[in-house]
Amino acid sequence: MQEDRDLAQVVLSPRIASSNSVNSFSGRLSSSFSKRNNAAILDVERILRSEGLEFTDDAPIHSDNSSSRRWSSSVEKQTLNNQNINISHLSFPHPRSSTRHSSVILTHVQNLLNSHVHIVNRHPKSRCFMSFSNIISATCVSRGAFQYSNRFFYGRNRKLCIWFLWLLLILLVLLGKVASMFWLIQGHQQSDAFAKVFLDDVLVKRFSQPGASYLMSEDDGYRNRSSLSDATQVLRLYDANAISRTATLNDELWSKHDQGYLQQCIEPSKNHKFPGTRSNGYILVNTNGGLNQMRTGICDMVAIARILNATLIIPFLDHTSFWADQSDFEDIFDVQHFITSLKDYVRILRSLPPSLQNVEPLVKAPVSWSKAAYYKEQILPLLKKRKVLYFTHADSRLANNDLPFAIQRLRCRVNYRALKFVEPIQQLGATLVKRMKTDAPYIALHLRYEKDMLSFTGCSHGLTSQEAEELQRMRYQVQHWKEKEIDGEEKRLLAGCPLTPHETGLFLKAIGYPSSTKVYIVAGKLFGNNSMLSLKKHFPNVYSHSTLASEDELAPLRGYQNRLAALDYLIALESDVFVYTYDGNMAKAVQGHRYFEGYKRTISPDRLNLVRLVDELESGNITWSVFESEVRRLHKNRTGIPCKREPGESPKLEENFYANPYPGCICEKKQTGRIVKL
Repeated sequence: MQEDRDLAQVVLSPRIASSNSVNSFSGRLSSSFSKRNNAAILDVERILRSEGLEFTDDAPIHSDNSSSRRWSSSVEKQTLNNQNINISHLSFPHPRSSTRHSSVILTHVQNLLNSHVHIVNRHPKSRCFMSFSNIISATCVSRGAFQYSNRFFYGRNRKLCIWFLWLLLILLVLLGKVASMFWLIQGHQQSDAFAKVFLDDVLVKRFSQPGASYLMSEDDGYRNRSSLSDATQVLRLYDANAISRTATLNDELWSKHDQGYLQQCIEPSKNHKFPGTRSNGYILVNTNGGLNQMRTGICDMVAIARILNATLIIPFLDHTSFWADQSDFEDIFDVQHFITSLKDYVRILRSLPPSLQNVEPLVKAPVSWSKAAYYKEQILPLLKKRKVLYFTHADSRLANNDLPFAIQRLRCRVNYRALKFVEPIQQLGATLVKRMKTDAPYIALHLRYEKDMLSFTGCSHGLTSQEAEELQRMRYQVQHWKEKEIDGEEKRLLAGCPLTPHETGLFLKAIGYPSSTKVYIVAGKLFGNNSMLSLKKHFPNVYSHSTLASEDELAPLRGYQNRLAALDYLIALESDVFVYTYDGNMAKAVQGHRYFEGYKRTISPDRLNLVRLVDELESGNITWSVFESEVRRLHKNRTGIPCKREPGESPKLEENFYANPYPGCICEKKQTGRIVKL
């Protein structure tokens, strides 16, 4: 029949034999299958016999417990109409019994399509798999043998499958890493081009309208002098975020340093003594200098009051400094928080008791960089005798080192916990930090290129002759500035000058920060007509509190330089990177605070070598690639890596305590959990 010629079915026959009984081929067929199947098999037998094919019974399959005869096979070859039929008979151990076997018949039929042969299913439980070609191979496996094969191969290859899955997973992870690195490289290469196009097509067109220019304001930094509204000034930040979104993801430029087992340690010890009800006297303090100079002076005064067992009156802030800020303590710091947070260490009052209001205090200026012995031996007798002392200066009145551990911890507790800014400054600071952190990290740059600093140091590199003369006149007008005739160029080569905005831009670019980086200026008004332009040439996304906040937001702080400095302090403290170009009081205070809060990345340029490299670059003696590699080599370990503060030859030459509170307020914690006093 046509269907029989087009279709070949393969049959599996389970054959069970024992060593004591052998059945004939026909007998096994008639005893093993139903009538329907027996009829089909007889039909096959009849057709094959009519073609002259002889049948011989298979050799009986005996079970054998030896490992060498766990399965047997036999091959028979017959000829059908000059066509070869290879019949292979395989026997596997039965999965449930060692004395029973299942048979597999492998039939290889050549050119069977033209043969009048019916191969039918010999058992209803068998499963057939078929493939057709000029050479048709058919294999039929019984259910019992198939189960055995599954169990055998599963047991042998389970571990291999698990290993294969793990290797596949690792391969997928590696491919993902490679893809992400490729994406970052592509984004970095495209960022500068994108920034240039964006600036040319959007920002330049937007802010180059007639009458629009960014100039330095007369009181508090640069701001937009155009008719743009305050809201538009604030939105400038969000316009520029598209520039800095792709090129600021390098962890080596932004991440904090690993502080290991170091941790804060300002809590009182087990032997801590609380202040008693009896006081040796009262201390009035007049702090001097700018905000951060007064801040560290207040910390020293609290520690001195602890040494003397004295009651401290809320300090007076300096109103006669260069900035002439009339703010009082309560205008900048939270007075109640200050008193409450230190109640277990020092007694603090807002004013003298009524009984001492008319007492004339003893005016005294403590010796700078003094140790605890000085106050106990020379100041304490005066306090007990006069009851009220008035300290005219508060800055640097305690040594950096060789003080009791409890005193050092108290200085840090005052600086980092007790001196909290008032709520309006805190809230505005948090708002501006949030704006700066939108979509990308930012650098807080303490440029210190201000008129008072340049006049005091005598530095005028990069300024015009008229600007240099203006600085000199100011230096002669300030009487308490002792040094009048200064060689500014020589001082610059000796690292005695702040970096210029142009030098700072070259430095940041050489370190690796892309031109799209957002930079917040932590300073007041920069001196020089072209100062800001030279910085923006390298980093166009430059901001200050004047351009970042609206006029309404800054209104309560206008005209109060110390309050604006407090705002800048918060933004610098929370920045991703802090860079300072001169070792001023604010640079020291912010650096130490960032170390205390987990060693946030803080970069201090090597001015001595940097200015030499800049001069060689601009004179054509070295290429940019040489300049870049040298700058990176010099500053590899100048990014705020944890290191101990070491005593120096003199207090003025050694590292300042508030610039690096380790040891003293940062301690090493051993794995046992004990704190080691350093």
